Amino acid sequence: MFEGIIVALGSAVSDEYPQLSKGTYVAVYAPNACLKPPCVACVSGRTNLCRVHPTLGLGNDGSWAPYVAVRAASAIPIPADPQTLLPAVAAIATDAVVTPYHALRTSVKEGQTVLCLGTGGVGLNAVAIAKSCCGASSVVACDVRESSRTQAMDAGADHVTHPDDLLKYLAEKNIFVDVAIDFVGTQTTFELCFAALRPGGTINLIGFAGPPLQVNPL
Repeated sequence: MFEGIIVALGSAVSDEYPQLSKGTYVAVYAPNACLKPPCVACVSGRTNLCRVHPTLGLGNDGSWAPYVAVRAASAIPIPADPQTLLPAVAAIATDAVVTPYHALRTSVKEGQTVLCLGTGGVGLNAVAIAKSCCGASSVVACDVRESSRTQAMDAGADHVTHPDDLLKYLAEKNIFVDVAIDFVGTQTTFELCFAALRPGGTINLIGFAGPPLQVNPL
């Protein structure tokens, strides 16, 4: 995840990408997707899975390099200057914001109830995105940390609770979870998401903190 200021352009960039010029403040989309119709990943909206070009910053020049050559398609103009929108904030948007955004836009429908299990940096952004971008009618934020639960309320959560109290809380409030998003990724959190779901609900697994998960096919 990184951002920067354009200092030079390839010969064809000005014609094909008129929004980019020297001095433009940009965020860089690290997956570096091809965005072309023959690519099954890109045409299905899963640009994060595109493997046509090397991912930027992971085994290639990226976050820590003073100068990086990137494809124009992966340079996204930022509608502000570095003083107004700090580079640290712009860089986070390409990771801790775009990750939950991608997950939610493909799994959450307007009017649904969403459970965010684990509200650290990525989970907190998911709470805000579910309410502001996806039209979720209700968002339940669940975390072991009281500070994270407080921040989740500030981000737009309708309900907050500790994992130990989640199932009891849902039952008492008569809440039926349509989509549960696991931002931790352990066997315990996955099973808690499963127990919290209504019949036919969806689990979206974002976290991968532990060993491979075991799933009972029944």
